[in-house]
Formats: sequence, structure tokens, C-alpha cells
Amino acid sequence: NGSATSQQDATNVWDSNYKGVWHLQQNGDSAGNDYLDSTSNANHGQGGGGTAANVPTLATAKISGGQDFDGTNDILQIADAASLDITGAGTIEAWIRRDVSGAWHSIVAKGNTSTDAAHNYTFEIEDTAGGNQLSGGLGNGTTGELYGAATAIGTGAFRHVVFTWPGTNPSTTRLYLNGAQDATGSETLVPAGNASPLFFGRWGAGADFFNGVIDEVRISTVERASGWITTEYNNQNSPSTFYSVGTATVQQPTVTTGSATNVTTSSATLNGTVNAHGTSTTALFQFGTNSGIYTGTSSTTSISTDGTTTVSIGISSLSASTTHFYRIAANNSAGTSTGSEASFTTTTSAPPPEPPPRVTLTINSTSPTNGAAGVAVNTSVSATFSMLMNGSTLNTSTFKLSGGGGDVSGVVTTNAATATFTPSANLDYNTTY
Repeated sequence: NGSATSQQDATNVWDSNYKGVWHLQQNGDSAGNDYLDSTSNANHGQGGGGTAANVPTLATAKISGGQDFDGTNDILQIADAASLDITGAGTIEAWIRRDVSGAWHSIVAKGNTSTDAAHNYTFEIEDTAGGNQLSGGLGNGTTGELYGAATAIGTGAFRHVVFTWPGTNPSTTRLYLNGAQDATGSETLVPAGNASPLFFGRWGAGADFFNGVIDEVRISTVERASGWITTEYNNQNSPSTFYSVGTATVQQPTVTTGSATNVTTSSATLNGTVNAHGTSTTALFQFGTNSGIYTGTSSTTSISTDGTTTVSIGISSLSASTTHFYRIAANNSAGTSTGSEASFTTTTSAPPPEPPPRVTLTINSTSPTNGAAGVAVNTSVSATFSMLMNGSTLNTSTFKLSGGGGDVSGVVTTNAATATFTPSANLDYNTTY
């Protein structure tokens, strides 16, 4: 998509201590800005310092492409910039392959006068007299110092080389080879910036040309720690073995039994927590009336989150006034986890209602009155009781008129507390009822 904007984020990829990162994967042409700085400082390089014949050649290197310097006049030049002047702590790192030994080979140098003092910083390989070892250098315009290594740099193989310094007086400089510290030095000056360009492959006014390949140069204004340097070496040297991803391990749920709430005579709500650790998990409660013996299980709930989840499930049909024991349980593909045991006691059933008080039924009055004489034969007989009467309970079987040797046929009616018996026919004369 030719209209798409660049998605690179140089500011956030490289921390603010990086002042230049050059992958050196370009074909230089001496026109300028032909070797790109990946940081936001835009300290781009120019092949050959503007001379086409002195442009190094793109070659296979440790990290994709790098630049092959001929050891005679090939250089890469970067214009002076404030970000490249280091007046305190610093780190220079690169991958190099030295093709010949026995001569000084300059990897990085900020200075164009052939004295150590005139260089802000240098990073080189010494000649045979110096043991073909790494050499770091710092200068402040008046004084210059070199700090040598211990291990000879051979030819034909790529090596990760690093020079660090605290930038204080006194302090200790360090040289690293393939991720391990190779030597230390005594820094007794504070480096000072200068107006010189930064050179790859050359030192001073035109000396110590590098013969071989330089790749992945990084300059920082911080003294990188040994762990950082070892990690960078391991990562860049063998990315495929730098880390491995194992098979995901499923963790059993983590559970906690909580307190019971909403306890009644026959039900309760059981509470607890479950951490499913991101795996599909089923949770429930086990319960019973004897400690350690769980004859009942609650309904279940499903959980799959990574974090603590509250679980609350109601149970019912319990016996009143009974202690019940319970615990939470959760199961996933890694196994089952159970919480500690807890208990609760259901409440006591309410007593039955008190029966109504016993009341004695009495007859307050009758009509005719008891023992009355001269009563008309067509009369009805009534009785008024001491309380209101339920008419459905009074009939000719429960409210009778008897006389003359038998029960009288008739009809019973009620009105409030009074029941009335109305004979079906006139009563007999001169008969007691």
C-alpha cells in the first residue's frame, strides 16, 4: 500500500539512552544518509565520507547484512551531533569479523585528529604488539586513556564486542567479549565531546582502517550492566535458542470455604471462593449431617476466569435444629480441589398454635319454659344458647322434641344463638314434651 504511513516507532523501540543504532543493512552510495540510524536521533551515516571509492560493501553478517571494510580506505562517516558527544557514562557495542590480524583496526572513533586525547571515545583492536586484543579509549581534549583487554581477537568468526565506562573519575571501565567480561580498566578522566564526525572503520585523521565486517553498532549514554550485555549477546547470537515455550500447564482450582448465610429451619446459602486459573472449572458444595461425611451436593456453577470468584449456592430440604457440615469443591482438567470444612445449624421449627380455650355450652332460656302447662298444640319450641350457633350442626338429630312415646317430626332453624324446632303437625293434647 503505497499510501500507507510508516508504522515504525523509533522513539519507543529504543530507550532514550540510545544515541545511535545502526543495523548497517543498506547498500551505501556516498550520497549521504545511506546508512540509517534506527533511533529517533536520526544520526544517519554517509558511506566513504562522501567518496564513492571509499564506501564499504554490503555483506552477509551476524544479524542479516553488515558492512565489509577493505582495511585501506573504506569508512562510514556520521556528522557531529550533540547526541553523539558523550560527557559521562557510555556503552559501545558491535558485532565484528576481523579478516586479518597484526594491525590496529578501528571499529568506532569520534575524533579526526591522530591523538588519543582528541577523541571523545574510541573502540579498536590492537596490533600484534598489543596482543590483538580489544582496546577502549576516552579523551577530554587534553588527556587520553586506553584500556586494554585480555583475550586476543582472532580472524574469520563474528564476535560480539562491548566497551563500557562510568564517565567519572576515578571509576572502572569494562571490555566484554561474546557476552562475558574480558577486562577492566582504570578511568581517571571525564570524557569531553568534540566537533569531529563519528567514524566506523577509521581512527584519527586517517589511520587504523578496519579490515573485515562490522555489524549492528549501538552507542548509548549509559553504562550497560553485565546482565544486559550477556542477554543481548545470547539473544543476538542464537535467537532460536534464546528462549523456549513449553507446554501450557493447567493448574487445579484454588478454593476457600466461606460462611453460610440465610439459614432457616430447612434451607441455607453456602458461600466460598474459587480461582479457576483461566481453565473451565465446575464448582459446587458437598454437605451432610456428620463431619467428614457428605451425602448431599448442591447445584453446580461454571467458572473460567483467572482470579478469585465468589460462589453462593442455596440448599434446601434440610432438617430443623440440626448441625450440617459442608465444604466447597471445584474440578477442572487438572483435578479436584476441596476447601476446609465448615458448619451451620438450622433453626428450630415454630411450635404449633395454642388450641382455642374450651368453652362450656349452656342454654340460657327456652320457649315454652321448662314445666310450662297449657301450651297450645300448634306451638314451636326454641332454645337460646350461651353463644352463637352454627346452623349446619343443628338438625332433628341434634335438636329434638320428644313426647308421647317418640320423637316429633319437624324442622330445625337457627337464628344467631337461638334454635327453633317447628313440628310438622299439631302436638297431642294433654301430653308432656
